[in-house]
Amino acid sequence: MDILFINIDERCNCECPFCFYNTGYLRRRESLLSENHLAAVIDDAIEMRVKGIIFTGGEPLMGGEKRLAMIERLVRKAREGGVYTLLLTNGSYLKPGSSERLAEAGLGGVSVGLDTLSGIEGYKIAGWRGVEAALAQDLRVTVIMTLTSENYVDLAAIYRFAATRGLGLILQPAFIPGESPLFDKISLHTLPSSELQSLFEKITGWAKNFGMEKYLGYFKGLYDLPGGTKPASCEMGSNVGIVEPDGSVVPCFHRRDIVAGNIGKERLADIAEKLREISAPLADAHCFGEHCVSLFTN
Repeated sequence: MDILFINIDERCNCECPFCFYNTGYLRRRESLLSENHLAAVIDDAIEMRVKGIIFTGGEPLMGGEKRLAMIERLVRKAREGGVYTLLLTNGSYLKPGSSERLAEAGLGGVSVGLDTLSGIEGYKIAGWRGVEAALAQDLRVTVIMTLTSENYVDLAAIYRFAATRGLGLILQPAFIPGESPLFDKISLHTLPSSELQSLFEKITGWAKNFGMEKYLGYFKGLYDLPGGTKPASCEMGSNVGIVEPDGSVVPCFHRRDIVAGNIGKERLADIAEKLREISAPLADAHCFGEHCVSLFTN
């Protein structure tokens, strides 16, 4: 296993309309692993020579000082074991103090999920302030912009900002289930073909400058546009694993139906081999779609 996602908490302080939990695509789970269980997972990951651990949620920093201190200790443990760490967050709790502590603990980078360059809502403003707080600590920062039919016009401004500030930039199309009342309102699938073509003309420059040409092909393929492709394979479950908040170990955030074991009862090292075996049917990427395309970035 090369990469391990640790989904600390599925709660969040934001109510983004395109969130998997808010569209009804996924259901939030309330039970959470203890810090002792999470520390044991990291010990196993070090022993297994996992290359990177990604702390995610929900919002992993939600929970005040207690949660921040826990992640700080987990990050330090991972880095002392030679494992690179990354934090996926909406940026709300990335303030000068918390960013400094995480950087000193050895956090390798931060990915901040946002959907606009500016906005009235406080969480959006806080998110961009979080980006600045992380940059002030010389942390590597990537912005993950969720594109909708309402905000894609902001793409040029987002791109300029990322280029000016030296940020990584990942474009993630909003996945809205067809039965959701939000589908007609914000799904990119509702855009006229001329607007989709215009959108992808703008994205081409981003893909070239960020080394995302292959990803651009996957992106186009989601909307049946010329030059669109589909991944030939998927590493979820083989080289990538997910530890869920309740301790379940699954191959992918979107395949909770495939459970290899539970951290509360078994060691990660013992679960990993079973995870590879039961994930074999996913290797051909047949379930690839909008919901998981950003997992195919390098």
